[in-house]
Amino acid sequence: MTSNDGNGINFYQLLDLFDFEHDLVGRADEDPAIAKTFTDAFKAQEARWSKLRNNPREGAQAQQRLDELNRANRELPAFLASRDERARQYAEARARAEHDVTAIITMFAIKGYMTPDDLATIAGQAKERYGYTVPQNVVRELIPSTMEIREQETRKGRELAKPKSFTAFNKAESELATCGYRDLYQMLDPGNMRPAATSTAVWLKKATADDPKNNAKQDARTTALKNLYKMCIGRVFKDDASRAAYDDYLAYTAMQRVLDEVATVFQPSGVLPQDVADKYVDRILEGGTSHGAAITRDDAEDHLIWWCRTHDIAYTPVQQEEAAAGPKAEPCPWCGMLLAPGTSTCAHCGGQVEVACPQCHERNRADVRFCGNCGYAYTNLAKATALCDEARGEAASLRFDEAERLLDQADGLWAGLQDVTRTKSDIANTRRLVGDLGTRLHAAIDAHELANADRIYREIAGRSPGFADPEARNAIDTGLAKARNAALLARSAPTPKTLPELLDAYDACRDLPELNTALAAFTPRPVAAVQAKADGAGRRIVVSWRPASGPQPSYVLVRKRGSRPLTIRDGETLTETTATTYVDADVEPAVDYCYAVAAKVGPTMSAAVPSPATTVLFEVDDLKVTPDESSVHMAWGRPRGGVVEVWRRPDRAPVRPGDGVRVTNVIDSGMDDRGLANDVPVHYTVFVGYRMPDGTPAYSSGVRVTTTPSAPAEPIDFLMAQLMPGDVFSLEWDAPEGGEARFYATRGRIPWRKGDMVPLREIASKASPLPVTPRGDDTGTFRLADDAIYHIVAVTAKNDMGVIGETTTVSKRKAVEITRIQASGADAIVRFDWPKDCTRVLLAWRTDRFPASAQEKGATTMGATKALYDMAQALVVRGLDPHATYYFSLFALIGEGTSSSYSASSSRMFSFSGMPGVPLPARAATDRGGVPMPGMGAQAVYQVTAHKGGFGFGRVSRAQLDIRTSGPLPATELRGQQGALPMFVTQGVSIAQIPPIDAAGSHSFPLPANLLAKGVFYRLFFTDEHAYETNSLTVAPGVMPRIG
Repeated sequence: MTSNDGNGINFYQLLDLFDFEHDLVGRADEDPAIAKTFTDAFKAQEARWSKLRNNPREGAQAQQRLDELNRANRELPAFLASRDERARQYAEARARAEHDVTAIITMFAIKGYMTPDDLATIAGQAKERYGYTVPQNVVRELIPSTMEIREQETRKGRELAKPKSFTAFNKAESELATCGYRDLYQMLDPGNMRPAATSTAVWLKKATADDPKNNAKQDARTTALKNLYKMCIGRVFKDDASRAAYDDYLAYTAMQRVLDEVATVFQPSGVLPQDVADKYVDRILEGGTSHGAAITRDDAEDHLIWWCRTHDIAYTPVQQEEAAAGPKAEPCPWCGMLLAPGTSTCAHCGGQVEVACPQCHERNRADVRFCGNCGYAYTNLAKATALCDEARGEAASLRFDEAERLLDQADGLWAGLQDVTRTKSDIANTRRLVGDLGTRLHAAIDAHELANADRIYREIAGRSPGFADPEARNAIDTGLAKARNAALLARSAPTPKTLPELLDAYDACRDLPELNTALAAFTPRPVAAVQAKADGAGRRIVVSWRPASGPQPSYVLVRKRGSRPLTIRDGETLTETTATTYVDADVEPAVDYCYAVAAKVGPTMSAAVPSPATTVLFEVDDLKVTPDESSVHMAWGRPRGGVVEVWRRPDRAPVRPGDGVRVTNVIDSGMDDRGLANDVPVHYTVFVGYRMPDGTPAYSSGVRVTTTPSAPAEPIDFLMAQLMPGDVFSLEWDAPEGGEARFYATRGRIPWRKGDMVPLREIASKASPLPVTPRGDDTGTFRLADDAIYHIVAVTAKNDMGVIGETTTVSKRKAVEITRIQASGADAIVRFDWPKDCTRVLLAWRTDRFPASAQEKGATTMGATKALYDMAQALVVRGLDPHATYYFSLFALIGEGTSSSYSASSSRMFSFSGMPGVPLPARAATDRGGVPMPGMGAQAVYQVTAHKGGFGFGRVSRAQLDIRTSGPLPATELRGQQGALPMFVTQGVSIAQIPPIDAAGSHSFPLPANLLAKGVFYRLFFTDEHAYETNSLTVAPGVMPRIG
């Protein structure tokens, strides 16, 4: 709908306010509610089209709309002041809308009648084309009276859609036919009448267990089976989604077979009788539900209608109200087969159609979601039934314990389920028949004793004729065949060349007599030089030996406490390996261990060769040393059963207990050695003493450390990095007392906190030294290798230890740029384009300099998400001081999660001075010589001079306030705040009250040192706010208002 029809502007159309049900004319000429509605809509349209004006696609239309709005703006007051004019324009807009709707109705009238669905479609098209809502009663009024409106149109039916997976799964039909199976479910479990109730994981397990990939036969059926099992494992039963796709394919093919039959039988006559059609509807419905499709009888009938209509078969279904009364057949909730009304148990799968609720005992269909009486959730019923099916599979393989565990889970999900009771009874009967043969069968298979497993399997089958375990049978047959073939080969040519194949067969089957006889010809020779070496620091014993000569042996290693193993079976077997070393980490301190090694080829072994007895004495672990003023602290992990002794010497590390001075202040987990001389190295050895099996004492070799006690260095508590032209960073810091300033960089998280004392080697292992080119005692420059995000940490180094100081984050990548800053009253509007791939920005500002990082203390910050930014396409900083100069820095958050950080800043200075529309308080007037004019106030500058003492971090010993004024100055108050500049007289704490100054010149006032410390920001305020009208207070040029 356009806004101008040649007779002037129509505000209902221009502002998209036309509505068939609300005319917005109002009750009087000047109606405030009506005026507000049109005014708000005018502003919204103006904002909308202004935003799109620079859009490449919609820019021309946006400009046209804006031009219309500009013209309309002159007529809007007259329109809002006249009710008659609003009524005229509404009638005009309605007439145009009715004309538009009538044009759409004309298209639908071609077929000679309309339906309720047509009315809804006409209203929808009007909404889509013209943007207004048309009630269906309005559409009815606009339809010609001669037009018939039918309440129900003849059903056209719906096509049975072919699933996307049809081609992939249809390729397997020929292979299924070759093997004589209907589908993959029948192939994997022919007796399963309700495959939908069995979980995907169980079907995958069945496919994996029966996989014939190792079958050596090359006939067509075996090849087809291998391909089908490969499809089961790699695609169909890979996950629930893949299985659902296969079920959709089966449902489609089952329903399509019925439709194909309809075409074959009834296309010649061209008529499908109603009574026959009902049977086909049932078959289509059953074809879908038996494979899990969510299809209703109406859906099945729609598919049949569409099929007959597209194949020239006359079929008009009887309308529902005309159909014969009485209940219809419904699908079984387990297998999907159709059941006669009132059936309680499915004759196809044996499943119960109705199941009693375990909470209220009301009977409900098994496929409902909730009990109709009490609301109990029936979702666990399917899970419990699937567990019963899985348990029956495990029981068929004689895994009774696993089957009973699954049944217990099922009983927990659905108490009193008949499937659980019936399956437990079946398991008990089978247990009585086979006894412990099932356990023995699986134990023999796990031990690769397949000849014995074969005998047990046959005995079970004799006792329980219905027994079948395809997985076990396949493992037995495959292993025995491999072993017999290898033994036959060795009988004809028993040479070392046949040994690899014999050993491979022995790994599969270890109890075939003829194979073991063949391997007896390759009995290995003993190993030599078995040694066991204690490693106290690693708390382990390393065993090594020289390899045995002869054909490819493996080695069996045994261990015995207290004495040598007499044979390879005399002791605890640690490993069988082809390597010639073994690390035994499962040892205890002060225990004699003896080892023996035997070479092994198949079932034959050489004599065992023992090692000498070995005892390991554990050292302390995780030793941490922290030097402090006149003291050294240690912490460690003490081994069980040992007593720690620490000895020290001034010249070298003690080599044994008694060598030097013993440290007495030792506990289980550490020691504290005090009274030492600062800056003098001390050498320590930490021993662990044990009581040996024979009662004699023994000590470990000891862990040696050297450190130097010293007064702790001062952490660097100010660090600022700023990107300069040429991708060079400037770096400023507070020069530390008592140590050397060093800097480290890392892309990862800094794991220490400010004030931590950390060995320099540990710092270097987790962060890289940052090469800084010094420009003074507390300034320098550096470069970064790339534009990644780096975290910089300042460290005060002293005697191989580092005190962690301030940190900052830098990147030479500038992800965001401030385009301009505008003033609006006492607010600053910071404009920029939202950075790509960024979820958050942070704006930081100060009044003394640019913030160096997003986390800088002393800076005021504002964080913003994309949603906040979109409200104004900018950030609005409110309530600023019109006399101050602000230094803004904008940062973009780069990266995700713990690896995210802020980019390099975009910085811009801003001041209200000279900005139009911003009233500034009057400054003191001066003549051209800078002398105050008579009757006017003074201009004053100030600064605080602080002197630090020799003790403590950042402590001020004395301080004074210096004020230089151009004339008499009213009373003032100095206020201070840690970490940020006081912006108002109520912020921070009061440091000093300064009396009025009577004359121009320089004046000094002592300040209380106890209220000042390093890092405190200060500001001078007039105590009478009216004094700002004729006087001014500013910090002295070039001075940072911060104690430092």
